[in-house]
Amino acid sequence: MQNSAYYLNKKNTKSNEIRICLNCDLLQNVSDLKPGFNARCRRCGCILVSKNSGALNKSLALTIASLILFFPAVCFPLLRVKLFGETKSASILNGASDLFNSGFFFIAALVFLFAFLIPFLKYLTLFYTLLSVYFRIKLPFVSRVFKIYCLIKSFAMEEVFLMAALTALTKLDSIADYEIESGFYFFSAFIIISVSAISVITDSEIWERLENL
Repeated sequence: MQNSAYYLNKKNTKSNEIRICLNCDLLQNVSDLKPGFNARCRRCGCILVSKNSGALNKSLALTIASLILFFPAVCFPLLRVKLFGETKSASILNGASDLFNSGFFFIAALVFLFAFLIPFLKYLTLFYTLLSVYFRIKLPFVSRVFKIYCLIKSFAMEEVFLMAALTALTKLDSIADYEIESGFYFFSAFIIISVSAISVITDSEIWERLENL
């Protein structure tokens, strides 16, 4: 289990360097870290620098697993609902398609964009960047690709979609019969693994590794 520590000093010594917190934009001095330790922001607690040598390997492995799980998560049916004698199964993509066919074009576009396209691009760009860093090869446009990741990662709404599905289950329980399908389990596993992939390594550490390629 990795340790974490606050290496944030007010004195600007030679061993310190100035870091900006990507979460709250606070500038602060960070001293040299021992292996296995993290430096956290003194305002919000976000990790500024990590000396976890296994972070890159873990993040790359979890990102690959996220991409593998992504397509069954969005293509396989989440629920099978029986209402008024009619049974219907729906996946995320089918849900967006049904909304579009029903004339809800704007809502269908939002579901497709935030529950499918942006999450896919988010982990695809992260995978491309981590692959470059892992093999220490500067792949074409890797810095721009990582900039795209940093821009779109806050717009991916897969966790919100899962919470909406769980809320829908509580509502459906009183008005219809439903059965949880395989897509729900794939989607839940995708959320857990994808969040883990992002949390084990910081954006600042990836930028630092990119600069050293």
